[in-house]
Amino acid sequence: AAEILIPDIAAKITCAKIEYVGIALIPSAWLIFVLRYTGREIWMSYRSVVLLGIEPFLTVLITWTNESHHLMWTDVQMATGSLPVLDMTHGNWFYFNALYSASLILLGVYFLSTHLFNKQFPNVYRRQMVMLIMGILIPLAGGLLRVVGVRIAGGLDITPFTFLLTGLAILWAIPRYRLFEGVPVAQAAIVKSMSDGVAVLNIRGYVAGINQAMERIIGRSIDEVIGLPVEEAFAVWPELLDKYDSLVRAQPEETQAEIVRETAEGRRVYDMHHTPLYDRWGGFTGRILVLRDITARKQAEEVIERERRAYRIISEAAVEDTDIAGLCRHVLEGLIDALPFDFGTIRLCDKSGGLLYPTAVVGLDEEEIRQKITAQPLDAADNYVGVMVARTRQPIFAPDVSRHPISQTHKKRLKEMGVRALIGYPLLSADGELLGILQLLAHTPLPLQEGDNEFFTTVARMFSLVLERRLEAALLETQKRLFESLVAVARAATERPTPEDVLRNVLEVVTALTGAENGSLFLMDGDVVIKAILARGQTTPREERDLVGRVMTSGLAGWVVENRETAIIDDTTTDERWLPLPDAPYTVRSVLAVPIINEGNVVGVLTLSHSAPGHFDAEQANLMRAAADQMALALRNAQIFEAQRRLADRQITLYEMLRTVSGHLDPRTASRVAVDTIATLTGWDAVAILLPDDAEEHLIVEAASGIVASAQGWRIPAGQGVTWRAFRTGETQYVPDVTTDPDYVAGHSSIRCELAVPLRRSGQVLGVLNIESNQPDDMDVNDIQLAESLADALALAVDNARLFQEVAVERGRLQALIESARDGVVLVGMNRRVLVINAAGLEALGLPGEPEEWVNRPLWDAVEAIRRNLPELMRTLVAEMRRVQNGDEPPGEGEYTFGHRVIHWLNLPVMAGTTPLGRLVVLRDVTEERLLERMRDDLTHTLVHDLRNPLTAISAALQILDMSSDVLSENSRHMLNVAASNTQRMIELVNAILDVSRLESGRMQVEREPVPLPVLISEVLEAQEPLAKGYELRLENAVPNDLPLVYIDKKLIGRVLHNLIGNAIKFTPPGGHIRVSARSEEDKVLVSVSDTGPGIPPELR
Repeated sequence: AAEILIPDIAAKITCAKIEYVGIALIPSAWLIFVLRYTGREIWMSYRSVVLLGIEPFLTVLITWTNESHHLMWTDVQMATGSLPVLDMTHGNWFYFNALYSASLILLGVYFLSTHLFNKQFPNVYRRQMVMLIMGILIPLAGGLLRVVGVRIAGGLDITPFTFLLTGLAILWAIPRYRLFEGVPVAQAAIVKSMSDGVAVLNIRGYVAGINQAMERIIGRSIDEVIGLPVEEAFAVWPELLDKYDSLVRAQPEETQAEIVRETAEGRRVYDMHHTPLYDRWGGFTGRILVLRDITARKQAEEVIERERRAYRIISEAAVEDTDIAGLCRHVLEGLIDALPFDFGTIRLCDKSGGLLYPTAVVGLDEEEIRQKITAQPLDAADNYVGVMVARTRQPIFAPDVSRHPISQTHKKRLKEMGVRALIGYPLLSADGELLGILQLLAHTPLPLQEGDNEFFTTVARMFSLVLERRLEAALLETQKRLFESLVAVARAATERPTPEDVLRNVLEVVTALTGAENGSLFLMDGDVVIKAILARGQTTPREERDLVGRVMTSGLAGWVVENRETAIIDDTTTDERWLPLPDAPYTVRSVLAVPIINEGNVVGVLTLSHSAPGHFDAEQANLMRAAADQMALALRNAQIFEAQRRLADRQITLYEMLRTVSGHLDPRTASRVAVDTIATLTGWDAVAILLPDDAEEHLIVEAASGIVASAQGWRIPAGQGVTWRAFRTGETQYVPDVTTDPDYVAGHSSIRCELAVPLRRSGQVLGVLNIESNQPDDMDVNDIQLAESLADALALAVDNARLFQEVAVERGRLQALIESARDGVVLVGMNRRVLVINAAGLEALGLPGEPEEWVNRPLWDAVEAIRRNLPELMRTLVAEMRRVQNGDEPPGEGEYTFGHRVIHWLNLPVMAGTTPLGRLVVLRDVTEERLLERMRDDLTHTLVHDLRNPLTAISAALQILDMSSDVLSENSRHMLNVAASNTQRMIELVNAILDVSRLESGRMQVEREPVPLPVLISEVLEAQEPLAKGYELRLENAVPNDLPLVYIDKKLIGRVLHNLIGNAIKFTPPGGHIRVSARSEEDKVLVSVSDTGPGIPPELR
């Protein structure tokens, strides 16, 4: 408009130059605005801003100095149109500036377009972007038209009009779309930020953006609050506005405060954080309001505070109260004072988890609550809280009983008790063991939240920890007192360590600890009661066994042993486990029975009684259970002592019996001494030993004492009496009452009980030890064991006496045999001592003295005497001693001369099985035998010499006749051959007699040569063939022809074969056969001659 109104062209040019100041700055300003609008402030450094300002600065400078260089326009004239406007011919810089400006504008449009299609942005921001893009594109289009020379009517430039339209559009959009009231990039940052509620306020206090968390907090969407003043946007939350006004106006800088808001879901607590915003130049641009939901944190702080308060209550109780009841009462009072409950109980449990009476009661009369809550069984309706908590180990949290999922029966009962709210929490140890139950109850429903449940759980856990420590301390204190008491028991047991003393002392201690009036204590070994201390005092053994048997079979003691559990009977009249005993000297209404267990075995039973009902409680039961280990140790020691005492008594009895019996080697005398000793040591009424006769038709009473002493010599027929039953079966026979045994043979009229034990030795029954008593069932297991041990010892003594007699008889016979023997006999033991020697032996060895003087003397004493008298024998003796080092070497023999006598010795091993006992030397005088042998040799040589001369002459005459045999008839020639053959055989027989003599004298010469054995055997069989035919026998040659040559004396082996085959012919019945076979084995050939005859008798082999 100024350009049209000013007539002067120079003035018009000046107006154009002024326009270019805005035209040059608008593109750069547009881009800077878009960068901030889209959140790209990081690109807007000082350097970037300076660079963006260079081109506008140069454009303005070039425009104002155009006359000197004509870069902006080269020629300026008035337009030819109807309006007085300039018509410029543009220079190069104009086109460069137009291109540069268009580039910046389009770059800004691109940045806006990238956010325009982002769905995270609210619609209001997207509409703002559309108006901005349209507002910038209109001037850009006008500038492009100007560049191409398009003008409106009258020659006017269209560009100013496009800016006019853009301005009008922006003015319309400011109220319409709240343009410039928000910054989209702030919203983008908020969308990606934390879960806290965030609101961005501009400099005037208008809402520029909120995130989704803030939308949920205030209950309004972002489209509803963008551009509104904070008072309108948060009008639904007056408390927030009041806090905002009081803090922001008083403290414009960063502040923080807490705000509480009541909602339909409950009370919520927020932390309000206010932070002012400044640009990089320090200019105030707005505020950020952050709301953080700290409800959970506040609840946790409240829980912590309550826990701290509960801890203070529990810790004060733990410090001030020393006993468990005081601790429980103090804690319960503190909880009820601090919490909205009217009354409560703490109930503790025993080791088995059974609920006991309340340890602490607050808010109700204690006796009343005992009757209402705990006087019922565990599963009763009145015990709802206790039962459920004890069974599930889970808490019960019922702020309103009417809404809690319990049965109508329980609800009705609780309503009758005035209970409208209740909680029950288990008190658990570190190992999960139930210690007790904490119960808090109220007459009205309580506004408790889930956080309160966690609080009560923490309280229960803290109290459980303190309670467990206190229970452990109480148990230690109880054990300490128990230990102190048991120390006295141990001291008494040490001074008089008999089982009776130990049991009585233990019973005295536990009755004093529990306040019991009476008690009994059983000591057991397996299932058998071996010692018993009864409450009724002195009883006979039979009465004691009867009472113990009844209570172990049908009474409480038997129940405790079978179930291995402690039993408390509050009233014996209503408990079937209690067995009333007849004639009881005292009244029993309450009972405590405890099993005493050691290493998994029940070693005893303790039973305590009182005349008042309900005297014993769980604490006393726990005390006795704790004492059970100590009692088990004491009873175990008593068992060991009793077993050792019994063993010692048994050993002493056995020793004394064996000592007295060992001096008597006669069985009858030994039996009498044994009976007297046993009766004296054991105190049994009647003792007898019965031995069988030789035919085992009777048992003879060899010895008897006591009331049956007169029975000695009695003979009990086979098959009668308990003793015969023991003898026949080999097993112990115990008859508690002889009147009930059909086999019993009546002896003394007072006998009521009999024990018969067989005397067994090496699987054989030698007799019977019989013990009798005038009292029925008067013997226990220990008596039977002692009797069996005595029977074993007696069997040994009787057997030894019998064997000694037999050995003595045999020794006498042997001694007589040795003394009467003509041969010398010497027995040397492994210890090189002379054990046996007779007179002939002394004479043969030239030893002086009598045989008795040499018995048990060292062998070297004899060797020294032999060395002096018989040096020749000395060498042989030393050689034999070296040879028989171990005693089990094979026999040896030889001869030596002693004067004119020849002694033949034989050294034999003496063995017991495989064990060497020594060497037996037999010395025989063979002087006469050797003289006869020499005479026989002389006779043989004379006979052979006398026979050989005529046979030689006959053989020579026959040979001469044979040379003229051609003149003899056939019959005469045959007779000549037979005579020559028999003459040769007679000569061989004479030579054989000579060879036998040579063999016996050891002068036989053997001439060995290689010989084919099959040929030799064939020749022998051929020579024996006529004889075999005469006996109607058949000779078989089974010798293979491939046998190797043998290196033998042909004549001697041939003679052996002739003898073997000849003997077989003589002893084989007619019709039989004789077979000769041979086989080669390694370096030898085995030849066998077999026949079908009877063979050599076994006794002659």
